[in-house]
Amino acid sequence: RTRIAECSRLMHEVAPSQFILKFYESLASYFHAVGGIVPIFTYMNRFYLETKMNTNLKSELLKLFTIGFTDVHIKTLIPRMLEAQSKPFSIHPETMAGICKYLNLLNPSYGRQYPNLFQHY
Repeated sequence: RTRIAECSRLMHEVAPSQFILKFYESLASYFHAVGGIVPIFTYMNRFYLETKMNTNLKSELLKLFTIGFTDVHIKTLIPRMLEAQSKPFSIHPETMAGICKYLNLLNPSYGRQYPNLFQHY
C-alpha cells in the first residue's frame, strides 16, 4: 500500500500538462509489475488465496491500486482526457486508448460513468 500511496502523492505534484502522461506511466508500470509479481507467488495464490479466501492475487493487487490510485485521481483525469480529446493529437491516441483499456480492466464502471470518452477508444 505504501508504494501505491507514494505514487498517488506524487501525482498531486505533477504539472497539469503532464498529468495524463504520468497517469498512463503509472498505470502501465503497475500492470507490468503485477504481471511479474503474480507468477512469483503462484503457490500462495493457488493454495491460500484461491482456496481459502476465494480470490486471487492479481485481483487483490488491482483492487488495491484502484482504491489507492485511480479512484483518487479519476475526477482530475477524466476532464483532462476530455479536453485532450477535443484537441486531436495533443495526447497520442495510443496513450489515451491505453488509459481507457487499463481503467476498464481495473473498474468497468468507469466506462459506464464516462461513455463519451470510452466509446472513442
